[in-house]
Amino acid sequence: MSHLSRTLEDLDMFGLKRSDLIQLCMVIKETDAAPCKNYLSIIASDENGFPNNCFVIESLWGKPDAEEERIPITGKIAMMLKLKPEEYMAYFDLVLAHILMHDAYGLGNPMKEGLTLEAGMSHNIFVNKARNLDTAYPEGEAKLTVAEDLKISTGTEVRE
Repeated sequence: MSHLSRTLEDLDMFGLKRSDLIQLCMVIKETDAAPCKNYLSIIASDENGFPNNCFVIESLWGKPDAEEERIPITGKIAMMLKLKPEEYMAYFDLVLAHILMHDAYGLGNPMKEGLTLEAGMSHNIFVNKARNLDTAYPEGEAKLTVAEDLKISTGTEVRE
């Protein structure tokens, strides 16, 4: 176990470092690729109440004025995880990682809401973003239809 960055006692007391679990994380767009950023480490409990280390990427938690990066629908977040539970933690089942995609400004619990990842598997996750329209326009101002609003905000034309 000399390849570990800390002792098993340290891991029991302080949890994992991001580099203990995430070997590679990249945001890939058609025009470029960049390493993931804005990491956050939290503790999330599973359905039995056991604490789990959770690493959030591309997070804007606690940064309400930060601008969300726009990743096109063809964009990807590619991650390579180092799942070796026998080397760094006690485990209770064969599911070794959970993943959840959520709003950049919020937090979720991947153990309760996410997908389970197993060694050797590849997953494609697609995101739909809902947008709330404010329909309370001041008197005398023209109201936009949903199709008009989408065209203005995203450049997407909706055919009715």
